[in-house]
Amino acid sequence: MEDAPPAQADAMTQDKAELRLLYFMSAGRAEPVRWILALKGVDYEDHRIVKETEWAEYKPDMPWGQVPVLYVNGEPLAQTVAICRYLAELHHLKPATPRLCARADEVAESVSDLTNKAAEVRRASEPDRKAALRAAFLDSRLPAFLQQLEPKLVENEFLCGAEVCWADIYLATMLETIGAICGVADPSVGFPRTAALVSRVRQIPAIAAWIARRPPSIVGESPVAAAEQ
Repeated sequence: MEDAPPAQADAMTQDKAELRLLYFMSAGRAEPVRWILALKGVDYEDHRIVKETEWAEYKPDMPWGQVPVLYVNGEPLAQTVAICRYLAELHHLKPATPRLCARADEVAESVSDLTNKAAEVRRASEPDRKAALRAAFLDSRLPAFLQQLEPKLVENEFLCGAEVCWADIYLATMLETIGAICGVADPSVGFPRTAALVSRVRQIPAIAAWIARRPPSIVGESPVAAAEQ
C-alpha cells in the first residue's frame, strides 16, 4: 500500500487527535468551535477559565495574547475562524467548490467585522457611551449587515447549498453572541431568510442537544468576561 501524501497523512492523524479548547466561562467566540465539535461527535476538553482571576496567568502563553485556543495534541491553534476552517477541513464541513469556499469565507469575515463592532458595546464602561454605541450598532451597523446578507440567502438552504458548512455555524453562534451583548433576543428579526437559516442550524439534532446541555452564559459573567484582550 502506498504512503498517503503529507497533507492527507496529517489529516488522518489529526482526525484522531487529543483536543483541548481554552476559553473563558462563556459561549462567546469559542462557541462556533463547540458547535462544530458537537455536530461531528468529536471528544475534546472544554477548558474554561475565570477571566478575572486566571487570565493574567494564561495570557502570556497564548498565541497573539488571545483566546480561544484549540490545542491539537498539545500544539496551539488560535483565532476562531482559523480553528473553524481547520475543523471543517478535517470533518467535511467545508463547501464543495473553491467558489463556495470563498463565499463562506466572505460571509464569515463580514460576521467577524460585525462581532468586533458589537464587542465595542460590551467593553464600554461609561453608561452613556455604552448606550450610544449600542443604539448606533442596532440602528445602523447590524441592519446594514443583515440587509447585505439577506438577498444572498436561498430559502430552505444553507449558505452554500443543501448541506450545512462551518460558516453557517459561525454565523448562527455570532448572531447569538451579538444578541446577548446588545440585549436583543433575536438580532435577525425582520430578516426572515437569515432567521430561518439560524433556526435551521440550531435545530440540527446534535447542535440542539449541545444547546440544551451547555452552561447558560453566552457572553460572560462580568462586563468583560467574554472580550478578547
